[in-house]
Amino acid sequence: MKKLIVTADLHGSYSSWLTLKNLLGPLDELVIAGDLFDTKYGNFTHIDFQPESIKKDLNNFNHRFYYVYGN
Repeated sequence: MKKLIVTADLHGSYSSWLTLKNLLGPLDELVIAGDLFDTKYGNFTHIDFQPESIKKDLNNFNHRFYYVYGN
């Protein structure tokens, strides 16, 4: 059965992004509301803050994806 996974506010956390990708089955869809790449809380000195890696992954993302900007 196809799933729709809905989450919010990753704030550029690459480990959270990878976790979500691993939860997806072949037909599943993903919705992210709020800050995916971060607008305020990110810290480039933290190894998990990798918004550019998330953007790169999205270029080859094989699932239906919805992004709702804002809260």
